Amino acid sequence: MKLKQSFYAIVILALFSLLVGCHLNSSKSAKYDETKDSNYYLSQVDTSSGSAKIDWQLLAIRALINENKLSQANKLLSQLPANLNAEQQKDQLLSQGEIAIRKGQPFNLSQLTIEKLNDSQAYRYYSIKLALDRKSKKLNEQAYDYLSLQKFAPEKLKKQTLNNT
Repeated sequence: MKLKQSFYAIVILALFSLLVGCHLNSSKSAKYDETKDSNYYLSQVDTSSGSAKIDWQLLAIRALINENKLSQANKLLSQLPANLNAEQQKDQLLSQGEIAIRKGQPFNLSQLTIEKLNDSQAYRYYSIKLALDRKSKKLNEQAYDYLSLQKFAPEKLKKQTLNNT
């Protein structure tokens, strides 16, 4: 009897482990990694669906912007669905702002409130704000922007941000 119970316990444990492993592998984290190029993110878009697909699209757009492939980033932005969640809407607006800045076009940053942004989004926000303040030659604002950039910069960029200040 104990052998039979042990066998069932082992089988159940093995199935549970398999299910947990499959779930962890299927839910790859959609976070931006500067070492990945746009092709990586675009391949993730192709293999995803639903909200995860939108997250990968936004990361692909970000990578395309960093690679200065602005027309491709704009095209992908235009393909985003209208029903984005709050986080996705913020990333969409930040991407639109980054593209506008790179093209030398105006952008209304007041569409975003800094209090509702995570650190990565805040860093992008202040990068856009800094570019806008440089263009309008607002020196005091630029100094504040650099301090804010330093605060929200990823570890890899903190030294570079400090040097730029």
